[in-house]
Amino acid sequence: MRRHASILLFLLLCVAPGTSVAKRVVRFDVDGIPVRLVQNRDFDYVTLSLIVRSGSLADPKGKEGLANLTAQMLRRGAGKLDQAGFEDALDYLGSKLEISVGYESTSIGGDSLGRNLDAFLQLVSTMLGAPRFEAAQIEKQKRLIVAQIDAIRENDATLGAQFFRRALFADHLLGRPTLGTPRSVRTLRQEDVKAYFRQAFVRNNLIVGFS
Repeated sequence: MRRHASILLFLLLCVAPGTSVAKRVVRFDVDGIPVRLVQNRDFDYVTLSLIVRSGSLADPKGKEGLANLTAQMLRRGAGKLDQAGFEDALDYLGSKLEISVGYESTSIGGDSLGRNLDAFLQLVSTMLGAPRFEAAQIEKQKRLIVAQIDAIRENDATLGAQFFRRALFADHLLGRPTLGTPRSVRTLRQEDVKAYFRQAFVRNNLIVGFS
């Protein structure tokens, strides 16, 4: 993932503020990664969309929720920054960063002012290139996910949708919840997270978009 850092920093040159031009879409590849750039330099604001073509369908049997746990762990420390330091860095830049996991993909989305884009991309690069995946933080995140699953049971609409999907797909992979189950989440370990990250967060799985 170190190469991803240099790729994101290279993309900075493509979206750096400049003279006003008509809005247009540019498609190109950087080191084999597809990039889509929607340009409108009338606004000093940049949105990053990064798609990893791997989601909960890749969860091994009995380890449902692994893709989601791995994705959520990305914000719990990277490089020299612990979780608090990482969040403080985002706040200082006035930037936003959200991570979500679907059945077939993982989405990382963020917003930044153009003048802070360099620092924002360096932060994202560190997150992708040097995630800490500390055992203690993994246990904390697992407890949060289990609490989230328990909360779903109190929401009739969400619970109904979950049972409908389970009835529709039965034993198919699409019938499994992306969050996993309390039992499966509790079985996940640090080595599982690291192994999934090495498998899924690779160059030929990435699509990057800027606007």
